[in-house]
Amino acid sequence: MYSSAFAGSRMGSFLPFFQFHMLFMTVLVLGIIFFIVWASKNLSKDKLKMLWVWLIGIGIIGCLLTSVGSRNQGRFYKEIRAPQGNYSVMMEMHRDKGMKISDEDLDKTMEDMRMEMRKRMQEDEEGTVEEE
Repeated sequence: MYSSAFAGSRMGSFLPFFQFHMLFMTVLVLGIIFFIVWASKNLSKDKLKMLWVWLIGIGIIGCLLTSVGSRNQGRFYKEIRAPQGNYSVMMEMHRDKGMKISDEDLDKTMEDMRMEMRKRMQEDEEGTVEEE
């Protein structure tokens, strides 16, 4: 369903919400298409024109109101961004080893990676304090 890289994070709980959001958006688009077909067959030109003016107006206002939250990618921005940093740490740690690694080396590498991630998180926390 989704990557296990998000398993321990708050991002893991956000993904099912996002999938439902996409499902509802798909249903909305299908509803709009069916409405267009129905309206073009059953409404007069004047009623159809008035309906389109209202729908376009509501759509523009809705986009303007909801675009404010998308400026910083919503309230889950930090949770979305966090796992990407983990991938860069993993890539740096495994750069020369590839897939040929023993269990002992893997355990050591994982411990090194955890230490590196803790160090980077502390640096990030110290950096955010200085910015404020």
